[in-house]
Amino acid sequence: MMAAMSSRGPALVALAVLGALQGCASPSAPPSPSQAVASSTVASRTQAPSDGGPIRFASVAERAGIRFALGYNGKTPLTILETAPGGCAFLDFDGDQWPDALLAGPDRVALYRNRGDGTFEDVTAQSGLRQKGFWVGCAAGDYNDDGYPDLFLTGYRCFALYRNRGRGARPLFAEVTAQSGIGGLEWSQSAAFADLNGDGRLDLFVSQYLHFGPDTQQVCQVGRTRSACGPEVYRALSGRLFLNVDGVRFRAVPWRDTGKTWGVLASDLLQTGRPALYLANDMMPGDLWTLQQGQWRNIGPASGTAYDAQGHLQGGMGVDSGDYDNDGRLDLIVTTYFAQAISLYHNDGDGLFTVTSNLTGIGPPTMPYVGFGIGFYDLDNDGWLDLIQTNGHVRDNVNQFDASQDYAQPVQVFRNEQGRLFADVSAAAGDAAGLRIVGRGMAFADYNRDGRIDVLICNLNGPAVLLENRSPAGHWLTVRLNAAGRNRAGLGALVTLEAGGRKQVREVRTNGSVLAARDPVAHFGLGTYSGPVTLTVRWPDGARQQVRVPAVDREWTVRR
Repeated sequence: MMAAMSSRGPALVALAVLGALQGCASPSAPPSPSQAVASSTVASRTQAPSDGGPIRFASVAERAGIRFALGYNGKTPLTILETAPGGCAFLDFDGDQWPDALLAGPDRVALYRNRGDGTFEDVTAQSGLRQKGFWVGCAAGDYNDDGYPDLFLTGYRCFALYRNRGRGARPLFAEVTAQSGIGGLEWSQSAAFADLNGDGRLDLFVSQYLHFGPDTQQVCQVGRTRSACGPEVYRALSGRLFLNVDGVRFRAVPWRDTGKTWGVLASDLLQTGRPALYLANDMMPGDLWTLQQGQWRNIGPASGTAYDAQGHLQGGMGVDSGDYDNDGRLDLIVTTYFAQAISLYHNDGDGLFTVTSNLTGIGPPTMPYVGFGIGFYDLDNDGWLDLIQTNGHVRDNVNQFDASQDYAQPVQVFRNEQGRLFADVSAAAGDAAGLRIVGRGMAFADYNRDGRIDVLICNLNGPAVLLENRSPAGHWLTVRLNAAGRNRAGLGALVTLEAGGRKQVREVRTNGSVLAARDPVAHFGLGTYSGPVTLTVRWPDGARQQVRVPAVDREWTVRR
């Protein structure tokens, strides 16, 4: 967080066989013709696809029915704790294939059901989610394998595990924290559901930040101003790893990481077929944990992902992975404190990474801001992963002693120029260009199912932001996985799309960014290409399945 130097369509079915494996795939139910927003948008984009163009967003939270706001009613100065929340998620809690939304912050949790017409219904009252608590972030995953995503809320001296009771149940979620075996958390931040030990069940990793309380310093002197202290003032807390025993209970395993962790990413960065854990740490070396012969090892320093390009500590916050240059390997990105360039780590293979922030042009534009939520997504559907980042300072009164900084900061959008450069297109990104917020959690989904990825942002000092993607984009395909038995959504799977002589790789997961959860789909942009495509799914257990998709501009479900 704070750097030490600051002191602080028709129904179709496709069958495919690869080796001895057999699977089926089908397009998910599209929006009905009566849903004018989604259907008309798809029609217009299909008539005139492009290989890329301006990335544009419309800010639609209020008219979409999402009315959620955080803030402290002018209190100042705020402490390091008070400037930490909040979280957000896209999750299909009722299984109707329309992504719903969740937002969380201090003494405030809200759940919104997607009506399928571009609007949301507030269902918080029947959700069963507890309001009381200093909530910070959230995670989503179907840990009990019943086909519905469950929830974990992180917080300061509070945390909660909620089992999704299924469609039509009242309440929608049941708190099962006491019987879950999850405990020992003081200040939890981000969390990730992932199969970390290869037994098919979703485990839970929970990051922790630092020790803060009545026995610690609350605010510090910065020049002539009292303001929040930097993280260097406090003792680090280690995260905790909980292995899923039986779909009901979790078992804590011995674990000690570097600590002061914001973002958590469970991703196959090392190409082992199993998720590694990257922890974005605040002015501490970043951790990259890998399971080798039954033992977890931190290879952050050896991999080149522990420090910035100059070998310095960085204020790591948000984290994501994606193959930005389409070479078949997942690259890593970490957001940072102001005066530090965002760290883009190119995956060189063999467990080694090289910082390419300046080479790709993304370094200098990100230095003036404090970065939080981040996402690798093809926002204009041209076949290359773009970037979007939300920013916001961690000192509410920073402009009293640093005229170059403000508490509220812009959202930044970067267009991928065929894997070579990221162009800062923030100023032309529609409503995103005018936003100044204290951004924290950032979640992603195509909530209106028009083929373009939308963005939900939790704003710590005002209303939450819903950015509807209205880019004049190309053809697309969204892939959702459905497996029988454990891990039904296929979290941890890699999906490779081949079309027009090109390959793209996407990973299916809910974790990444910071304090947030995303819709577990693989989304591909195809530019002007509209022919058939071939999908290869590497399932979490290593099995491979190949499917031919005859037409694009649709959602497609691959069933195992």
